[in-house]
Amino acid sequence: MDNDDRQYELLKIYIKNMKRVKWRVQAIQDVIYGIRTTTYDFTDVEFCILQYRKVFELIALSSLVSDADVYKENLGNIEKMWNAEFIIKDIERIHPYFFPVAVRTNPNDRIDRAKWLSPTEPCLTKEQLIKAYAKCDRFLHEASPFVSNKQIYNEYYAIWEDIHKWEELVINLLGVHNVFLYSSDCLFHINMGGPDINSLPVGCVMEKVSEDEFFFDK
Repeated sequence: MDNDDRQYELLKIYIKNMKRVKWRVQAIQDVIYGIRTTTYDFTDVEFCILQYRKVFELIALSSLVSDADVYKENLGNIEKMWNAEFIIKDIERIHPYFFPVAVRTNPNDRIDRAKWLSPTEPCLTKEQLIKAYAKCDRFLHEASPFVSNKQIYNEYYAIWEDIHKWEELVINLLGVHNVFLYSSDCLFHINMGGPDINSLPVGCVMEKVSEDEFFFDK
């Protein structure tokens, strides 16, 4: 398998992960906005936290997928890696620019319509992901019976506010984003398909070309 075929194979896995992210975010939104419920407020919170924990893991695992061969060579058995914080810290030592980069375009600009712009809205950073991932862990276990109901309520109320913030940050990051590949002039360009759940993520491998390669020979 040549390098191009391998990149497209990894891209397909990456897009598969992005589909799962989109489905999980949709499930979270259904609960946040009252379309569906798990019956109780506290189980609604716990459901969203579990989904976000998996979303954060999928983002980290997708970064691992994008340059799987490089990371396997340097880290060993990457198939057994699952902890988002450890994955991010491990691969950052190898490829500091691994994390997704949100991009925007201006459809009203006829000249630079395809030019990528930096987003003006806040997007999830890898530091925020690690911090949020750790917060989720605290709610995966039952509280001690010696903790007061008021304290438990306050903790659930506070994390519910975070759940709303994470929704915006994740969507802003992944809506349209690039993943710069290790030691190459290639990147994955991913479009999540907007809010329509039936419009699934798509992507392509893009390669930098020189000016000489860009223009046809006369």
